[in-house]
Amino acid sequence: MEKAIELLNEVLALKNSSKDSPPTIFLGITSNVISCGLRETIAFLCKHKLVDAIVCTGGGIEEDFMKTQHPSYVVEYQVNDRRWRV
Repeated sequence: MEKAIELLNEVLALKNSSKDSPPTIFLGITSNVISCGLRETIAFLCKHKLVDAIVCTGGGIEEDFMKTQHPSYVVEYQVNDRRWRV
């Protein structure tokens, strides 16, 4: 994480010092980044205009679609593996 912050600071300094053609900052993430607890971090970067564009995979889009159609529940699911062995 420290390296990412250092790199972002370097690019932001370059962006602030370059008047003619400042670099465009793309943030590339996989779909699980949003659902794994980093949603607030991504929102902070966007809100404070620290990134210009986000490129994200659509890995969990089917789950999001299903959640909009019917209520979803969080349950604990445990299976006794020995019971399933032959």
